[in-house]
Amino acid sequence: MNEILLVQARNADNPPAFFIQFAPYNTTQNSSQCFIDYPDILNTYVYCVALGKKQNLNHTQFFFAGELINNRNGVFFGVAKYNQTNIVSNVSNSCALNFSYSLYYLINCAHQEHYVLGVEPQNRFAYGFSNQFVFIFDSMNGSTLESWNGNLTWSNSCFMPHAVDISDNFSIIAGFIQNDPQGRVKYSPIIYLLNFNSSNHHPIVVDQYIPKANQGTWQDLLTYSDANIYSAKYDMSISINSRGDILVGMQFINRVFLFSVNISNPMQLIYISRNTNGRSLGNGKSLAWLDNGNMAAILVNTYSLNYQWSSSEVYLYDMKSNIYNSNSTSISVFPSYHQLLPSSFSSVFLNIISSPISLTLMDNIGNLLIFTPTPSGFYPSIPATGSMPLITSPEPCPPGMYKDHVGINDCILCPTGTKNPGNATTQCTPCAPDTFYPLGSVSETPQSALENIIQLIAYPTSPEYTIFDEVLLQNMFHIGTGRCLLVSPLFWTLIVGGLAILIVIVIKLLKYFVDHTTYVRIKKRTHYIFKKTDLIGEGELWVGGLASFAVVVLVSFAYGFSNSYYKQYPIETSTDSYFACDLSTRNAKFQSSLQTLGIPPTTAEKKIYLTPSRRIQIARRLALTERQIKIWFQSRRCKWQHDRFKSRNDPHVPIE
Repeated sequence: MNEILLVQARNADNPPAFFIQFAPYNTTQNSSQCFIDYPDILNTYVYCVALGKKQNLNHTQFFFAGELINNRNGVFFGVAKYNQTNIVSNVSNSCALNFSYSLYYLINCAHQEHYVLGVEPQNRFAYGFSNQFVFIFDSMNGSTLESWNGNLTWSNSCFMPHAVDISDNFSIIAGFIQNDPQGRVKYSPIIYLLNFNSSNHHPIVVDQYIPKANQGTWQDLLTYSDANIYSAKYDMSISINSRGDILVGMQFINRVFLFSVNISNPMQLIYISRNTNGRSLGNGKSLAWLDNGNMAAILVNTYSLNYQWSSSEVYLYDMKSNIYNSNSTSISVFPSYHQLLPSSFSSVFLNIISSPISLTLMDNIGNLLIFTPTPSGFYPSIPATGSMPLITSPEPCPPGMYKDHVGINDCILCPTGTKNPGNATTQCTPCAPDTFYPLGSVSETPQSALENIIQLIAYPTSPEYTIFDEVLLQNMFHIGTGRCLLVSPLFWTLIVGGLAILIVIVIKLLKYFVDHTTYVRIKKRTHYIFKKTDLIGEGELWVGGLASFAVVVLVSFAYGFSNSYYKQYPIETSTDSYFACDLSTRNAKFQSSLQTLGIPPTTAEKKIYLTPSRRIQIARRLALTERQIKIWFQSRRCKWQHDRFKSRNDPHVPIE
């Protein structure tokens, strides 16, 4: 991929073809994309496609390498040149007619497990690397291909290349070398720095770096016994920027290495740092430089140690302002909560490639997603269309976020102390000092609107009355307000008692409103009835019958309370005590000398101060030695520094 075109080899299509997308990457119309069938459709399998980052618009071409299949042996190298003068009108796939192929067969070379292709930035020289051979192709000087035995180039004859990238005057290639067959570790990863002969442009190894695992780590246990056979688990990736900074990803050890080379004299590969992503595989599955080398895109797939996929994410790092290592924080991650993955795009990512400003992501079924740069205040939004490739479009930053430069990265949360209500997306404005302003604030929140919630739960304490008799009496003769009034036994007893008094008053008043004979008859009848209900005087007093109704109400409430109180045990299965005024009433006792330190003290708790003599008395009661009590107080003194007296000579030590 460069700023002219993007090329993808699609071996799984029928027939197999190259997908071509021309720049600018802001449309998916047929005029800017096409498919061109492979040369020799039935007998070719393409391993890789490459093109220079700085190729000339008038010299548009791409290179590819692969192997013959269907009972035909050998590897090949190909060039596809674009002829802009061959214009056919009214043909939807006219761009396919403008490409012409040239194939070059390496007849004496059999199947290659490891075969990589690199192109220098000007798109003139293409290099092929394998264990068996190395070749150089000059597309300007008669389109000649020159190959030679790989042993003439590699310092280790067993070197197996996995990834390569080429800059203007040097190259980086990574792979495996074979160790002593009798040793525990069969193969080791290695990184070569290559220079180019000024006369014939042949690559020359000038420096190397062999990653070493720390002793005792899981990487130190790897033997790479099957590294001689191609496996996606051992994929590597390399990317070089214009300043000579190099990223090398080795997902099988979950590391991305950062190197530097002096571009004026590229003779030494200088190690800078590395990023390790824990006990898994997949960090650095693919990587690319963006924004003229100021930003790095890292594809981080998460695999188990037996290479079972679990997740895929693309991290963007600011390589200019921050140091890149295992503690680095990315400026954005894809996918995110507002940069969602389209339903038509697989969640398994395989590769990323970049032009100087754009980035293309490929999933495991060959779908492409092109991230194009957006201006300040906008982020790349992914369309929900089903057309491929998907190309992002600019959308304003959501409230609480901002973006102050051009790029493909997402918007950033406003720092603590700033806000963005959504009307200005290039910067965040400061919040008032007396307000609450967390990370990513949309508006200010007054401190008075905040409520301090203590999440720690204190150990419960026993109520004031724990003996059942005391609890019963407290409940029987308590009158409150609201709901407490309705559940009060004394309240309903007084109601019944009031009705009894009313009956007595009515009988007395009848004496003055009815004749004497009627009054005597009613009085005797009433006395007779209430004597029958007299539980207090055993039928001797009719007033006792009236009072007995109040006693029955009080006893009934006592029975109901006792029954409900009994069911409040155990506390684990009990609910609120709606039968009592205090909902927290429980049939349980609590006792503990421990208290959680995270619970702030109540206003009722007061600080006390102990003199040295009093401290010694406490130590004796606790059966502690003077040294033990001294150590204890010294440790507590460190925790309570804010309670120390200003005077060092003051013997008092504050205790909470």
